[in-house]
Amino acid sequence: MSDYTILVSGHSAEWRRNLIAAFKQNGYEKAFVEGEKELMESVREIYPDVLLRRVETQGEALNLIKELKGVSPFSIAVLIVDNPDYFDISELINAGMMGCLPTRLRPRQIVAAVELIVAAGVICTPRMNPRFLDEHQSDHSELFLSLTSREREILVLLGENKSNQEMADELYLSVSTIKTHLRSIFRKLGLRSRRDAQTILREMGYNDKNDKRLKMDKNIDASTKLHIIK
Repeated sequence: MSDYTILVSGHSAEWRRNLIAAFKQNGYEKAFVEGEKELMESVREIYPDVLLRRVETQGEALNLIKELKGVSPFSIAVLIVDNPDYFDISELINAGMMGCLPTRLRPRQIVAAVELIVAAGVICTPRMNPRFLDEHQSDHSELFLSLTSREREILVLLGENKSNQEMADELYLSVSTIKTHLRSIFRKLGLRSRRDAQTILREMGYNDKNDKRLKMDKNIDASTKLHIIK
């Protein structure tokens, strides 16, 4: 996923800088901060794969999604808000939003959430345990952060019941390399079987449907699209 183009907009300049730094530390060289131009002009210039934007109201969020879909319909809209509970998430999903994250998340947590949204088609509205946010307690979300980008890709493929050969073919890797990554994933997450991996993915909000990555489209109703990471 490190080839994806990320555009960060809104909030404070310091927040934007820290978030861009976190993306680049994770191998995202195409991570940009909105310039002095109007936001949609920046979108037209780079056509980002993911737009991360801080919004304050439901109306602002809806207008942003509408504008984005008109300019760059294939861009993924991930909104950053003070409290997702104050927003009508179903309405935003139906408008085309792909993710909604609270501002309290640290930059590295936002990077991990965006990777999950893109890789697994997951809507994230975290209601995370305060101990996880404030004291770094270990849970599935924290363990997920310990994985590399490649390991996260392979974890998603595990959730799709892919064989080692199928994963190797899809990621253009050798079966031996896949096995090495799997050993690392199992060690970091404390897994004993592939079924354990699928259980963790379900608990984190990943929804495997017909052995395909969950695709977010208008034919899926809001209740199916919304997955809450607890």
